[in-house]
Amino acid sequence: MQLFWSKGRRFDLKHFIFQYAYIIGVIFLVGIVLTLVIENNIYDSNIEYDVLNINENDKFVIRVNTWRRNDTLYEVINHYSTCSHVEAIHIIWPDPVFHPMELSFFKLNNAKAPVLFEIQSDSSLNSRFNIILPSKSDAIFTTDDDIIISCKDLISAYNIWKNNNTDTMVGFAARVHTREQIKTSNNTIVYTNRYIYTMYDHPARKFNYYSIVLTKASFIHKKYLHLYSNSPDISSLRKFVAVNRNCEDILMAFVVSNNTNSLPWLVRTQLTKVGKHDGISDGKKHENIRDNCINLFMETFRKNPLQYNHYYYTKGYIDNKFYKTALQF
Repeated sequence: MQLFWSKGRRFDLKHFIFQYAYIIGVIFLVGIVLTLVIENNIYDSNIEYDVLNINENDKFVIRVNTWRRNDTLYEVINHYSTCSHVEAIHIIWPDPVFHPMELSFFKLNNAKAPVLFEIQSDSSLNSRFNIILPSKSDAIFTTDDDIIISCKDLISAYNIWKNNNTDTMVGFAARVHTREQIKTSNNTIVYTNRYIYTMYDHPARKFNYYSIVLTKASFIHKKYLHLYSNSPDISSLRKFVAVNRNCEDILMAFVVSNNTNSLPWLVRTQLTKVGKHDGISDGKKHENIRDNCINLFMETFRKNPLQYNHYYYTKGYIDNKFYKTALQF
């Protein structure tokens, strides 16, 4: 069959397909180059963290706080028991009524670290930071019984914590404290002297910074768990946490920031919440209590030690490593 694309000139279909494929290939390569250029401009290319950069002898302890959610605890323990670089998994058991299940409840045939129960004397939320079981590692990954982070991302976050500053907190969920806003009768916005606790990426108001990483999924040096649990200076605040069953994570952020003046670090990646149980954060008064905590803690510490961080760690477009970049909406 003969085709013509201009008068008197034969159209070569094979040549046309070859040229078309060549042009598409060039466009694809240019796209990759531009992506790499953009990535190098967005991210700090001198700082990258990946599981390949970790020493095989580096270890950390995973502390899983649990409360009568055996189905989600089963999933969480089975997952983390397969992660490398874990010295041990300690299940924090603060339940004075029910005894912990046998370890045979979990699938630990391929476990890379021992799983142990840490029996606490009471059900206070302070128990999650009360270390009873010994460990060689300084690094603690504190988490809840319904949170799963991939093993690779977990190890990368440990590497960030170890190489960045072990006196800070590195976590997978962040919040921010900010001045309360009120609207006057003439519809103008004014700021009060009171602080509120909120999401940094709240749909109604977004912030290009954060000041707290939550202990439901974060790395922290174990000395700050000891300080939290034993310091007489915050005994009244520990009692407040115990009575109100809230704000232990905010208090830990205050303890670390007050003693180090360091920035918290957010690692943005997939955080999987398993199960359908309601938690403390699902309560109607949760946000109001946490607002009160922020202001009470500032009053007790006689200052605001929390630091705003405008940067976080995220995965690159191409190599899947973590890079430091500015937080922007």
